[in-house]
Amino acid sequence: MTQARIWAVVLVVAALFVLVALVDTGNGPNSVLEEKAERATALKDGRGVRTSTATLLAGGFAVLGTLLGVGRGLFGDRYLRHRGDILCRSSDWRMTCTLRDLWESEKVYQVPFDRTIPANERLMARAEYGNYACSVKLFNETEAATGLRDLTVVFLDDSGTVVKTDVPQMVDSRNFVIDPDVINLPARQWINAKYHGRIGPEEFEALVRSTTVEMRAYLPGDKSFVRQITRLWE
Repeated sequence: MTQARIWAVVLVVAALFVLVALVDTGNGPNSVLEEKAERATALKDGRGVRTSTATLLAGGFAVLGTLLGVGRGLFGDRYLRHRGDILCRSSDWRMTCTLRDLWESEKVYQVPFDRTIPANERLMARAEYGNYACSVKLFNETEAATGLRDLTVVFLDDSGTVVKTDVPQMVDSRNFVIDPDVINLPARQWINAKYHGRIGPEEFEALVRSTTVEMRAYLPGDKSFVRQITRLWE
């Protein structure tokens, strides 16, 4: 429980004690003469509410107003600062296959990865690995800094079943390799990074079954963050 919530609970409990004390005071036994005097005054003034009851109601409304003011101060600002989403815009998705040269084994070259490669025995005999790469821009709409952790690139089939999960390498806009496990997102700023990874030939069949690629991570508080990067084979 945060410090703000603890103070709110303390204030609510204190207010309840005050209200109970007021009710006990207002409902205490009166003498016969006091009751007659109060009834006479109420009839004379045309009022149906005793002065003590009116005082109790006024005190209750005052306490309620105080609590509302405190709650707005504690939680209103936090709500406004954290209102918003994290936008994700991906582009330049590429998937290739690195092949060993047939005549010069020390040389390699890349060809676009497509669904026919796993079925092509000649290509598979020369396949070294598959490659994927994309550019991702993230924008934190809120007025409070936040961050992502444990970022992965996930390949899914048509049913939404995960067929491949990969931890990518990450290069920022200054071409520095940075830790993909933790991404800091300043308030109301864009973060641009390039992600790339390698997949072994034994997993090419999984790539062929995939139709969607997602970015998955966790926000503070272990809240899931999922954004689609691209649709494959379209």
